[in-house]
Amino acid sequence: MNRRRRVSDADRVRHIRKAASKLAEVVADGRDMFDASWRHQDLAAYQPMIIGEAAGHLSEEFVAAHPGLEVAQAKALRNVVVHQYDDVDPAQVWTALIVSVPEFVEALPEPPPIEPPVPPLGAGI
Repeated sequence: MNRRRRVSDADRVRHIRKAASKLAEVVADGRDMFDASWRHQDLAAYQPMIIGEAAGHLSEEFVAAHPGLEVAQAKALRNVVVHQYDDVDPAQVWTALIVSVPEFVEALPEPPPIEPPVPPLGAGI
């Protein structure tokens, strides 16, 4: 049996921010490139799946502490891309990239810095 490790809210926030950063690169390339490139469109569809999945697994406590965080909207976008993959409108995806994703990320707190692991006593002796 494969036991999944518990992913912290801070790590999920990092995953969301990383996916949003990739989407920002797509936006920086411009709408014409997005419209002309299936690669850009595929990337722009995949990253919201990560954002929605990570958002859906944030703890209830975390979501309650951040009332401006539209978790349901992030999950809904993920569900459209996953379950209605044959009917995804690139124009709606573009709108999500330039409006919804930045608003969602703006509502996220910065995660605490990742601390390096503490070496065991006697290590390096």
